[in-house]
Amino acid sequence: MHGQVYILSMKIVLQNLETFEYAHSPGDWTPHVDAAIGFPSVIRAVDYAMKYRLLRVRVAMKFPDAAHNVEFPPVHAEAQGAAAS
Repeated sequence: MHGQVYILSMKIVLQNLETFEYAHSPGDWTPHVDAAIGFPSVIRAVDYAMKYRLLRVRVAMKFPDAAHNVEFPPVHAEAQGAAAS
């Protein structure tokens, strides 16, 4: 193991909590994580959800080995809009 570099690929996506599909483009969802928008950071994914007022979604970090997947609490886009009023 000494001297070896391991690259663990990971994709940050937005997942619909009702259908479990992934954001593909504004208003369009896909069942395939490979076809989903890949965000450079969790913050960018949350910003996207807020910008497009996506309701009932969560940020998920998807790895080739599903045992490593991380799913965050739901994003509440409507709460952000209410706070700004």
